Amino acid sequence: MKAIINLDKVKYPDVVTAKNGADVLENGAFVALGGLVADRLGRDCYKIGKLTEGCELGFVADVALMYDETKDERDFELKAEAITRVYRAKKGQGITIAKKHVSGEVNVGDKLGIKATSYQLQKKSSGAAVAVVLEKYNFNGQASLYIEFI
Repeated sequence: MKAIINLDKVKYPDVVTAKNGADVLENGAFVALGGLVADRLGRDCYKIGKLTEGCELGFVADVALMYDETKDERDFELKAEAITRVYRAKKGQGITIAKKHVSGEVNVGDKLGIKATSYQLQKKSSGAAVAVVLEKYNFNGQASLYIEFI
């Protein structure tokens, strides 16, 4: 099963159109927003890729509509070079993400930083913290973390 995301507390979303690179991603994956690229849709479209220190942090939150009625949001994956919706991470936003999007073991209260050259966050060991873990729980059958961006 693929990861699902819940936008618990995103009051004033900063959503951009983005084009995936060569990797297949799931909802909730953390990405670095890059420069503008052609998208064939006639609007601003940002290239997304693996995280790097100091990058502009975003997270994939695609609508995940499945046109096959035997599938649901747990079957969604963002194919290579596909267009998607990415939210810029902003202070005070709270989201529920699959535990798989955070590397290693974390507990409530742990601060998270980016894990360079990946699509994950990790317990802050160096660099700036970008989020804090507020809750660990099971969200719709998925081991999940409720995090807030700081």
